[in-house]
Amino acid sequence: MGGKWSTMDPSEIQVPEINTLLERDPYLKPYENEIRKRYALFKDYIEKLETGEGSLDKFSRGYEIYGIHINEDNSVVAKEWAPGAQELFLTGDFNSWNRTANSYKKLDYGKWELHLPPNADGSCPIKHLSEIKIIVKDQNNELLERLSPWATYVTQDKSESATYKQRIWYPLPENVYIYKYV
Repeated sequence: MGGKWSTMDPSEIQVPEINTLLERDPYLKPYENEIRKRYALFKDYIEKLETGEGSLDKFSRGYEIYGIHINEDNSVVAKEWAPGAQELFLTGDFNSWNRTANSYKKLDYGKWELHLPPNADGSCPIKHLSEIKIIVKDQNNELLERLSPWATYVTQDKSESATYKQRIWYPLPENVYIYKYV
C-alpha cells in the first residue's frame, strides 16, 4: 500500500499483545513478520480513514451522512462516495427522469454532494415513494444508472422485472405510526 507504516521494516512495527499471542500459539512464531506487516497495513488504512473522515467512529456512522436525507425544512441533501466518477447526477420521478438536470458537486476524497431546496409551497421536492436513481458519468463518458448503496428503501416488482428500485421513504406526518406502548 505504500503508507507510513507499511513501508517500515516489519520488525519495527509494534503490534499490541504480539508476545502474548506468540506465547499462546507458538506455531505462529514463523509468521511473526507477516503478522507485523498486516498490522502495518491495518494502521495505514486507519490513518487513511481518519484523514478522510476525521475518525473511525465517524466513518462507521456513514449512514448518517451518505444517501438521501430530507431536512426539517423539506430541503434534500444527497451525499455519495464515488471516487471513480467523472460526474454524478440524481434523477427520478421528481424531475421527470431528466438524467442530467440535478448535478452533484464534487468534494474531496471522492465524495459528492447535492442540495435540493424545498418547493415554493414549502413541500419536499421528492415525494414519498418516488423512484430515484443515481446517474454516474464514468471514465468513458457513459451515463450509468445506479442505486445508492446508502438507499434506505428499495422495492422489487418481480412481475415487472428482477431489478430493484430505490424509493424515497418520507410519509406525511399524519401517516407516521406513533408508538403507543413504549
